[in-house]
Amino acid sequence: GTDAHMAATSATSPSRIPPAEDSVLAEEAVRAYLTAPLTAAEQAQLSDLRSKCKRFKRGSDEWAMELPELAPRHICADYLQGLIHVVPKHGAGDDGGKYCIGGFTIDLYSGLLEERQQKYPEFCRRAVFLPRYDKRTLAQTNLVSRAMWGRIEQHLEPPIRYVFLPLHEANRKHWLLFGADLTLQKYFVYDSSSSTADAHRADLVRYAQVAMGLVLMHHSNCVQPLQWDIEYPECP
Repeated sequence: GTDAHMAATSATSPSRIPPAEDSVLAEEAVRAYLTAPLTAAEQAQLSDLRSKCKRFKRGSDEWAMELPELAPRHICADYLQGLIHVVPKHGAGDDGGKYCIGGFTIDLYSGLLEERQQKYPEFCRRAVFLPRYDKRTLAQTNLVSRAMWGRIEQHLEPPIRYVFLPLHEANRKHWLLFGADLTLQKYFVYDSSSSTADAHRADLVRYAQVAMGLVLMHHSNCVQPLQWDIEYPECP
Protein backbone atom coordinates (compact mmCIF):
# COMPACT_ATOMS: atom_id res chain seq x y z
CA GLY A 1 0.00 0.00 0.00
CA THR A 2 1.90 3.04 1.28
CA ASP A 3 5.33 1.77 0.18
CA ALA A 4 4.19 0.69 -3.27
CA HIS A 5 2.50 4.01 -4.00
CA MET A 6 5.59 6.00 -3.01
CA ALA A 7 7.68 3.87 -5.36
CA ALA A 8 5.24 3.95 -8.27
CA THR A 9 4.51 7.67 -8.06
CA SER A 10 8.17 8.68 -7.93
CA ALA A 11 9.02 6.67 -11.08
CA THR A 12 8.97 8.78 -14.23
CA SER A 13 6.50 8.76 -17.08
CA PRO A 14 7.69 7.51 -20.51
CA SER A 15 8.06 11.12 -21.73
CA ARG A 16 10.85 11.66 -19.22
CA ILE A 17 12.82 8.56 -20.28
CA PRO A 18 15.73 9.14 -22.67
CA PRO A 19 15.71 7.23 -26.00
CA ALA A 20 16.85 3.64 -25.66
CA GLU A 21 20.06 4.25 -27.56
CA ASP A 22 21.03 6.95 -25.06
CA SER A 23 20.22 4.83 -22.01
CA VAL A 24 22.32 2.27 -20.25
CA LEU A 25 19.14 0.60 -19.00
CA ALA A 26 15.66 0.45 -20.53
CA GLU A 27 12.73 2.12 -18.79
CA GLU A 28 11.19 -1.28 -17.97
CA ALA A 29 14.38 -2.39 -16.24
CA VAL A 30 14.57 0.69 -14.04
CA ARG A 31 10.86 0.58 -13.19
CA ALA A 32 11.34 -3.06 -12.17
CA TYR A 33 14.29 -2.06 -10.01
CA LEU A 34 12.43 0.80 -8.33
CA THR A 35 9.46 -1.38 -7.37
CA ALA A 36 11.08 -4.81 -7.23
CA PRO A 37 9.60 -7.47 -4.92
CA LEU A 38 11.82 -9.73 -2.87
CA THR A 39 13.87 -12.26 -4.78
CA ALA A 40 13.77 -15.95 -3.87
CA ALA A 41 17.08 -15.55 -2.02
CA GLU A 42 15.72 -12.55 -0.10
CA GLN A 43 12.55 -14.44 0.75
CA ALA A 44 14.68 -17.27 2.13
CA GLN A 45 16.79 -14.82 4.14
CA LEU A 46 13.66 -13.22 5.59
CA SER A 47 12.24 -16.63 6.50
CA ASP A 48 15.48 -17.63 8.25
CA LEU A 49 15.59 -14.29 10.07
CA ARG A 50 11.99 -14.63 11.27
CA SER A 51 12.68 -18.14 12.54
CA LYS A 52 15.75 -16.95 14.40
CA CYS A 53 14.03 -13.94 15.99
CA LYS A 54 11.01 -15.99 17.07
CA ARG A 55 13.32 -17.86 19.42
CA PHE A 56 14.33 -14.66 21.20
CA LYS A 57 12.51 -13.59 24.34
CA ARG A 58 11.26 -10.03 24.10
CA GLY A 59 13.31 -7.78 26.37
CA SER A 60 16.27 -10.14 26.48
CA ASP A 61 19.85 -9.30 25.50
CA GLU A 62 19.40 -11.25 22.26
CA TRP A 63 16.27 -9.23 21.46
CA ALA A 64 18.26 -5.97 21.65
CA MET A 65 21.46 -7.26 20.05
CA GLU A 66 22.38 -6.20 16.51
CA LEU A 67 21.79 -8.91 13.91
CA PRO A 68 25.02 -9.77 12.06
CA GLU A 69 23.01 -10.88 9.00
CA LEU A 70 21.98 -7.25 8.41
CA ALA A 71 25.35 -5.57 8.92
CA PRO A 72 26.52 -2.88 8.31
CA ARG A 73 23.07 -1.56 9.27
CA HIS A 74 22.55 -1.46 13.03
CA ILE A 75 19.31 -3.47 13.29
CA CYS A 76 18.14 -5.67 16.14
CA ALA A 77 15.12 -7.97 16.56
CA ASP A 78 13.24 -5.24 18.40
CA TYR A 79 13.22 -3.11 15.23
CA LEU A 80 11.87 -6.02 13.19
CA GLN A 81 9.24 -7.22 15.64
CA GLY A 82 6.45 -6.65 13.11
CA LEU A 83 8.12 -8.89 10.54
CA ILE A 84 8.21 -11.74 13.03
CA HIS A 85 4.43 -12.03 13.09
CA VAL A 86 1.75 -13.00 10.59
CA VAL A 87 0.56 -10.15 8.38
CA PRO A 88 -3.20 -9.50 8.42
CA LYS A 89 -4.87 -8.62 5.12
CA HIS A 90 -4.90 -4.86 5.72
CA GLY A 91 -2.91 -4.76 8.94
CA ALA A 92 -0.28 -2.18 9.68
CA GLY A 93 0.95 -0.22 12.64
CA ASP A 94 3.12 -0.16 15.71
CA ASP A 95 0.88 -1.99 18.19
CA GLY A 96 3.14 -4.34 20.10
CA GLY A 97 4.64 -5.93 16.99
CA LYS A 98 1.34 -7.52 15.99
CA TYR A 99 1.53 -6.11 12.48
CA CYS A 100 4.10 -6.39 9.74
CA ILE A 101 4.48 -2.75 8.74
CA GLY A 102 5.72 -0.69 11.65
CA GLY A 103 7.14 2.82 11.60
CA PHE A 104 10.69 1.48 11.39
CA THR A 105 9.78 -0.40 8.18
CA ILE A 106 8.13 2.66 6.63
CA ASP A 107 11.13 4.89 7.37
CA LEU A 108 13.60 2.27 6.14
CA TYR A 109 11.70 1.86 2.87
CA SER A 110 11.56 5.63 2.40
CA GLY A 111 15.34 5.68 2.80
CA LEU A 112 15.65 2.90 0.23
CA LEU A 113 13.60 4.89 -2.30
CA GLU A 114 15.77 7.94 -1.72
CA GLU A 115 18.89 5.85 -2.34
CA ARG A 116 17.43 4.48 -5.58
CA GLN A 117 16.41 7.97 -6.67
CA GLN A 118 19.97 9.21 -6.15
CA LYS A 119 21.37 6.26 -8.06
CA TYR A 120 19.09 6.75 -11.08
CA PRO A 121 18.07 10.45 -11.03
CA GLU A 122 17.38 10.53 -14.76
CA PHE A 123 14.66 7.90 -14.35
CA CYS A 124 12.83 9.44 -11.38
CA ARG A 125 10.68 12.44 -10.72
CA ARG A 126 12.49 14.23 -7.91
CA ALA A 127 10.82 13.53 -4.57
CA VAL A 128 11.38 14.06 -0.86
CA PHE A 129 10.41 11.24 1.50
CA LEU A 130 9.52 12.56 4.95
CA PRO A 131 9.43 10.42 8.12
CA ARG A 132 6.06 9.04 9.21
CA TYR A 133 3.73 11.12 11.36
CA ASP A 134 0.56 10.57 13.36
CA LYS A 135 -2.14 12.96 14.53
CA ARG A 136 -0.56 13.51 17.95
CA THR A 137 2.75 14.54 16.43
CA LEU A 138 1.17 16.66 13.68
CA ALA A 139 -0.71 18.61 16.34
CA GLN A 140 2.63 20.24 17.23
CA THR A 141 2.23 22.35 14.10
CA ASN A 142 5.12 24.79 14.39
CA LEU A 143 7.65 22.18 15.49
CA VAL A 144 6.59 19.74 12.79
CA SER A 145 6.61 22.38 10.05
CA ARG A 146 10.15 23.45 10.93
CA ALA A 147 11.33 19.84 10.91
CA MET A 148 9.67 19.16 7.55
CA TRP A 149 11.09 22.27 5.92
CA GLY A 150 14.54 21.44 7.26
CA ARG A 151 14.31 18.15 5.36
CA ILE A 152 12.81 19.61 2.17
CA GLU A 153 15.19 22.56 1.79
CA GLN A 154 18.10 20.13 1.46
CA HIS A 155 16.59 18.87 -1.82
CA LEU A 156 15.53 22.02 -3.67
CA GLU A 157 18.10 21.70 -6.46
CA PRO A 158 17.33 20.23 -8.89
CA PRO A 159 13.64 21.11 -8.38
CA ILE A 160 11.52 18.50 -6.64
CA ARG A 161 8.15 17.25 -7.93
CA TYR A 162 6.72 15.35 -4.95
CA VAL A 163 6.78 15.39 -1.17
CA PHE A 164 5.62 12.11 0.43
CA LEU A 165 4.33 11.93 4.00
CA PRO A 166 3.34 8.51 5.45
CA LEU A 167 0.52 8.87 8.00
CA HIS A 168 -0.29 6.46 10.82
CA GLU A 169 -3.86 6.23 12.11
CA ALA A 170 -3.08 4.74 15.50
CA ASN A 171 -6.59 3.85 16.63
CA ARG A 172 -7.15 1.65 13.53
CA LYS A 173 -3.54 0.52 13.15
CA HIS A 174 -3.71 1.76 9.57
CA TRP A 175 -1.29 3.52 7.24
CA LEU A 176 -2.11 5.96 4.46
CA LEU A 177 0.06 8.08 2.21
CA PHE A 178 -0.32 11.86 2.01
CA GLY A 179 1.56 13.66 -0.72
CA ALA A 180 2.05 17.02 -2.41
CA ASP A 181 2.50 17.50 -6.16
CA LEU A 182 4.47 20.73 -6.47
CA THR A 183 4.03 20.86 -10.24
CA LEU A 184 0.25 20.50 -10.33
CA GLN A 185 -0.12 22.36 -7.00
CA LYS A 186 -2.36 19.81 -5.31
CA TYR A 187 -2.37 17.17 -2.56
CA PHE A 188 -3.23 13.50 -2.88
CA VAL A 189 -4.06 10.71 -0.42
CA TYR A 190 -3.67 7.00 -1.04
CA ASP A 191 -5.85 5.00 1.35
CA SER A 192 -6.18 1.23 0.85
CA SER A 193 -9.04 1.10 3.35
CA SER A 194 -11.07 4.16 2.39
CA SER A 195 -14.33 2.32 3.19
CA THR A 196 -13.44 2.54 6.90
CA ALA A 197 -12.61 6.25 6.79
CA ASP A 198 -14.26 8.29 9.54
CA ALA A 199 -13.92 11.63 11.31
CA HIS A 200 -10.66 10.55 12.98
CA ARG A 201 -9.02 9.85 9.62
CA ALA A 202 -10.40 13.07 8.15
CA ASP A 203 -8.79 14.95 11.05
CA LEU A 204 -5.48 13.18 10.42
CA VAL A 205 -5.53 14.22 6.76
CA ARG A 206 -6.52 17.77 7.68
CA TYR A 207 -3.62 18.02 10.16
CA ALA A 208 -1.25 16.79 7.44
CA GLN A 209 -2.66 19.32 4.96
CA VAL A 210 -2.11 22.22 7.36
CA ALA A 211 1.41 21.12 8.30
CA MET A 212 2.41 20.60 4.67
CA GLY A 213 0.77 23.85 3.60
CA LEU A 214 2.72 25.83 6.18
CA VAL A 215 5.91 24.14 5.03
CA LEU A 216 5.37 24.81 1.33
CA MET A 217 4.70 28.49 1.99
CA HIS A 218 8.51 28.71 2.23
CA HIS A 219 8.85 27.32 -1.31
CA SER A 220 9.09 30.03 -3.94
CA ASN A 221 7.16 28.03 -6.57
CA CYS A 222 4.18 27.12 -4.38
CA VAL A 223 1.17 29.45 -4.56
CA GLN A 224 -1.25 29.40 -1.60
CA PRO A 225 -0.46 25.79 -0.58
CA LEU A 226 -2.95 25.97 2.30
CA GLN A 227 -5.71 26.23 -0.33
CA TRP A 228 -4.69 23.36 -2.61
CA ASP A 229 -7.27 20.70 -3.41
CA ILE A 230 -6.93 17.14 -2.11
CA GLU A 231 -7.47 14.22 -4.48
CA TYR A 232 -8.05 10.60 -3.52
CA PRO A 233 -6.74 8.41 -6.35
CA GLU A 234 -7.99 4.85 -6.54
CA CYS A 235 -5.96 2.64 -4.24
CA PRO A 236 -6.10 -1.18 -4.34
